[in-house]
Amino acid sequence: MTDAAQETSDSPPSGWLLFFGIVFPLVALAFELLTELCRQWFYDPLPTPWYAALFAAIPVVNAWVFLRGEKAGEACRRAMLVANAGVGGIAFVFALYLLPLVPFSLIGSLFGGIGSLGLAPHFAFACAFKNHRWLVRSGGTRLPRRGLLVCGGAIAGILLTGLPAVRVQLTMLWLDRARSADPETHRAGIDWLRSYADEIALRDVCRGVRRSPSPFGFDRRGSEDWAGDRAVPRTSDAAIFYLVTGRALREAGESEFLDRGRPWFSLREERMPWIERSRRDGELALSRLDGVIEADGALGYLEWMLEIENPSVVQNLEAWADLQLPAGGFVSRLTLWVGGEEREAAFASKEKTTAAYESVVQTRRDPVLVTTRGPDRVRLRCFPVPARGSMKMRLGITFPLRVVEPERASFVLPSILATSFELPSRLRHLVWLSSEGELSGPEGASSTRGENAWELHAELPAESLRAPQAFHVARSAAVEDLWTEDRRSEQRLRARLSRRVEARPTGLVLLVEASTRTEPFLEELLAALDALPADLPLLCWVLTDELERPGAERGADLARARELLASRLRGAVVAGGVDHVPALLQVLRSTAATEAILWVHAPQPVEVSPLEHLEQHYDRRKVFPRLLEVAVEPGVDLVLRALDGQPGLESLPRAGSLREDLERAFRGFGAESSRYELVPEILPDGEAPPGSARRVSDHLARLWAHRRVQELADAGSKAEAQKLAQLYQLVTPLTGAVVLETQQQYAVNDLEPVDPSTVPSIPEPEEILLLVVAGLCLLWAWRRGGLGG
Repeated sequence: MTDAAQETSDSPPSGWLLFFGIVFPLVALAFELLTELCRQWFYDPLPTPWYAALFAAIPVVNAWVFLRGEKAGEACRRAMLVANAGVGGIAFVFALYLLPLVPFSLIGSLFGGIGSLGLAPHFAFACAFKNHRWLVRSGGTRLPRRGLLVCGGAIAGILLTGLPAVRVQLTMLWLDRARSADPETHRAGIDWLRSYADEIALRDVCRGVRRSPSPFGFDRRGSEDWAGDRAVPRTSDAAIFYLVTGRALREAGESEFLDRGRPWFSLREERMPWIERSRRDGELALSRLDGVIEADGALGYLEWMLEIENPSVVQNLEAWADLQLPAGGFVSRLTLWVGGEEREAAFASKEKTTAAYESVVQTRRDPVLVTTRGPDRVRLRCFPVPARGSMKMRLGITFPLRVVEPERASFVLPSILATSFELPSRLRHLVWLSSEGELSGPEGASSTRGENAWELHAELPAESLRAPQAFHVARSAAVEDLWTEDRRSEQRLRARLSRRVEARPTGLVLLVEASTRTEPFLEELLAALDALPADLPLLCWVLTDELERPGAERGADLARARELLASRLRGAVVAGGVDHVPALLQVLRSTAATEAILWVHAPQPVEVSPLEHLEQHYDRRKVFPRLLEVAVEPGVDLVLRALDGQPGLESLPRAGSLREDLERAFRGFGAESSRYELVPEILPDGEAPPGSARRVSDHLARLWAHRRVQELADAGSKAEAQKLAQLYQLVTPLTGAVVLETQQQYAVNDLEPVDPSTVPSIPEPEEILLLVVAGLCLLWAWRRGGLGG
């Protein structure tokens, strides 16, 4: 056949190319992205945006050839030839990968084209072959070096599609090494994964998703690794993922379900609301905070009302949140709305309240549970938040104010460390505080003088719930003595607000985590070191994958120690997370009881080393150094949960930037450092409070009880401490609070809800006026000798 006959024998692309080369692949791609049919039933052909883009390149190049091929010049034809060969290589690899699905696709095509994705690459490869023949023979001239162009394009397409699979397989290989019990092999595996791992593949395998025997090495579900919709990952794999990435395998918490959708493709969530949310369950619909601040009494009480909504059509969910309380604060009330009625909580041991909650959860009723999760931290859990419904609850929080100077005190609002639900941007955090002293707060808060008290109103954005919000209140410097009537013990308590000189430590041990999560804050830490007393012996430890001293021993020159620490921190940051348990144990064992430890860290949401090692250390030791922890960012911390209630542990109150808070802590280590402290005590029988004493609310009695519980627990009298916490209705490391739906559920779990008349509350304005009048009457009667005589 002559060249002219060959040229006319291959007609330009026609309607069948338009359908099978352009429309059919686009429909198949959109169908899989929206329904995830292949991913759910077999394996995922589009696990990353990269593979979705490669598949989308097939109809794009075919459309280019179809629309511009006849009008293209030689240079354009050459580019078309390379691009066409490239998508041919891509289609060839996809066709090989989806070859096992061809029988299912042929059957599915009889039912509305369900199996279109399995057939699309085969048709696309045929179209690429047809386009190649037409591009070579059109235009009347032969293209120079067309064989080289075609081979180069085809090889490029195959490599672009296949090389990421090599990275996946290498990730699997080095993950096996990271699982090794040999320390050197384990460390080598972690180091390689930090530098080169395919994070999506690593995440899926660590979650218990099996790898399919395919050219791509994509994931598919293995029945032995799944329990319903929830993955069952091995603890070691969860720890490996944390060490490699610095994040928890599930973003936070043990009750969150595995992602059910492609996290990189959000169209399903944004534009198809009837499909379940894939990343988080539910959202916060209401956040309302009401409070009474007793400025002269250096006490505060807040009631935080939360309502969690479940947008799911069919699925109930369990919601949880880790909350940061004001410094020294504790939960003294818990309420749940059941059928529109308020139900108060029962206070009992942490074990009993947790067991009651879990037993009722199994019957799918309405419990809510609050337990401590570390110093000034609690976890709130509730179930079930019904489909297309909500759960509404209220936490009462009692806390002492931080008296900065006699005329001024400060406090921070509670905040959210981590949740299983969303905080939508449209949410507004409603704050309403009242006090006898003038209140001031962050931008957006307005304070006005009311008829009987100062009032502060604010509508804060949702992101403010993630960060501490500092407030200040004016107080009378003349008020130092306080007293209250304790209704539970029928005794009076008194307290004196006085300046107490801090016991200065003989040395400071600085333990600093150097990881990707702390790296943005290290310069603030180094700048804050200027506030350290020059004569305070300093010992620095840097925690990466190992714990090491940068070179300065105790008593070294502060400037030299800072220089060595700065040099080591800037060169030692690891890409991922670190294990705090071995480092804490080593530092605790080597630190004298008269010294203090300042531990700067990011939250550790995964157990890497057994937490029982820390518990054993505190069980066997009798004298402990002061351990002051400061987290650079909010989050779930299992190490702090394990240390909950241990003696000597304190959390640095966060009220500003890390530098400001650290400078305040460092100045507290000075030789003449002091602070105002409110220490309540029981008045002896028959003794009247001082004449100048100001009567305050019975939150003073709760504050006394909370401190007494800690003292008894530190002394080993845990049974007595637990009994006292139950009497005063407090959530402590030994006790929790749970609300159940029916009285029968309380009886089965040997619990008794508290009397609503004994719980604290926010008084209405009329109640405040009555209290003021009653207080004046009591003061007049006392002056006349009718009280206390």
